[in-house]
Amino acid sequence: MLDNGLRPGDFGNAPQRLAALVGLPHLVAEFGVPFDDVLRGFPVAASTFESDENRIPYGLFCQIMDRAAELTGCPHIGLLLGSRFDHRCMGLAGRWMANAPTLEAALTGFIALQSSATRGATAYLHRTGEDYILGYGAFDRSALGYVQNYATVMPVAFNLIRELTGGKATIVEVLFSFRKPSDIRPYRDFFGVPVLFDQPQTGVVFTKASLALPIPGANLLDFAEMQRRAEALLPPGQSPWSDRTRRMLRSALLRGETQGPEIAAALGVHPRALRRSLASERTTFRDLLAEVRFGAAQELLAVTDLSAGEIAAALCYANQPAFNQAFRTWSGMTPREWRQDWKGRQLQGPRPSS
Repeated sequence: MLDNGLRPGDFGNAPQRLAALVGLPHLVAEFGVPFDDVLRGFPVAASTFESDENRIPYGLFCQIMDRAAELTGCPHIGLLLGSRFDHRCMGLAGRWMANAPTLEAALTGFIALQSSATRGATAYLHRTGEDYILGYGAFDRSALGYVQNYATVMPVAFNLIRELTGGKATIVEVLFSFRKPSDIRPYRDFFGVPVLFDQPQTGVVFTKASLALPIPGANLLDFAEMQRRAEALLPPGQSPWSDRTRRMLRSALLRGETQGPEIAAALGVHPRALRRSLASERTTFRDLLAEVRFGAAQELLAVTDLSAGEIAAALCYANQPAFNQAFRTWSGMTPREWRQDWKGRQLQGPRPSS
């Protein structure tokens, strides 16, 4: 079990829609593991998994998947689970995507709705060189240091791109922000494209031309209805500005955007309005930027072998010394010391639950 520094029983407050996780009871049963054993000690009943619309804290989602990997002895159980699902497990977002005119419209709609499915992670669509990436990154502190969540989400993303375009999308590679497993064959066999580990971000990379591909069987009238329902689901002001800013920062860092005006523009507000809104929630843009950077740095130090210099570059620091100084301010340790301390705590095994 991974130890992210939280007390036992801390699962965060970010609700996560079950989606693909609804298939976990059947999957662990195939390994001869009773699902009650997976849930033992966790504050959730097995009946919760009877509907993909039910929600649990995001950190609990990550810890349940980690427990499932431990009890089944299958280090790629997240890959197995995610490979069984595509956009159809995503409720309203999935129906939006199935009726969108193009892949770009489908993914844009999915990202707009994703905040209604989880408050613990963010999906994003970025340009990367000549290609695009459908990426995914956690920012809820209770989820930091776990890898099965990424292993579960990426095959779902891979499947939805393939299914929505009738297999015509050209997927270039798949990236994972965790260490290379001892056996990569399950990943290589499922994806059938290059799979890279120890990356600064997790995502599916595909060609720019794929964005213009039409969605076979799309119904524009149904798409308009899904859009109307989505707008009703996400009224302005539904989530705190601090949450929206954290979500935006988690992906914006990867584009090199760390300035308040850039983030305010992406959120559709004036920088002064964003400052006032954050002040009313007793925080500042600078504090949120530091928080998101610290969380991302902890995660990359914990589950990848990226050097401090590589992490500094990924998080938009001018140089490694600036990153080292900031990290010491946050944690009281250098990045190297923190990683060594983390590894030492993992060797001690899981802490007893309370």
